[in-house]
Amino acid sequence: MKRTMIILYLAFIAASAEAVVKFHSASNALNGKVVVEVWGKGRDLQEIDLKSGESSPLPWPVELKDQEIIGSILLSDRLLVIAQWTAGGGKYPSIYQYDRKTKTWNSSKVSLDCISFDTVELSKSKLSVECEADPLKDKKPATVTAQLSGLSITGPVKYVWPLTESVSGEYSYKLDGDILDWPTLRLFKNNQETKKIQAESLATK
Repeated sequence: MKRTMIILYLAFIAASAEAVVKFHSASNALNGKVVVEVWGKGRDLQEIDLKSGESSPLPWPVELKDQEIIGSILLSDRLLVIAQWTAGGGKYPSIYQYDRKTKTWNSSKVSLDCISFDTVELSKSKLSVECEADPLKDKKPATVTAQLSGLSITGPVKYVWPLTESVSGEYSYKLDGDILDWPTLRLFKNNQETKKIQAESLATK
């Protein structure tokens, strides 16, 4: 089952369920860092240092207030976030960019003509997704591409979402629990566990 379809199901469940604090998504690990999304009474983005376990909050963009984060990609200079309105039948997702140096969100967004996907490939100038068939619109499986510029990346990389683990040099992480409902983030150094972080400790009080 693809991530967007899972999100639609969970959104329906969440409407009648008491809020449970959890990790809802995580980026790839890069230079000893990872960005995680925490759901609780509110929604938070936190950058975690894989070495120390220390966290730093990222501002939550107004544009994402009513959207679900499908996944994110951490680069040296920015964070790419793909988010989607999932109410009803869902809407096409958009790519948002966070500048890690200025700590601000780019006001512009790039749309993807694809309702459901889980595989993302990134190169220096574009982001591509493997789009599932959409029988309602008579669309066959296809690769959908969005043009981006100035990405700090040495070569193409591919991710299958949701990410549950990732490695950055000697450091890595793993998410523990049910899919999109992870209560625990485990940190490792050279495959030896160094720390466990509970989502509850990072959520908005």
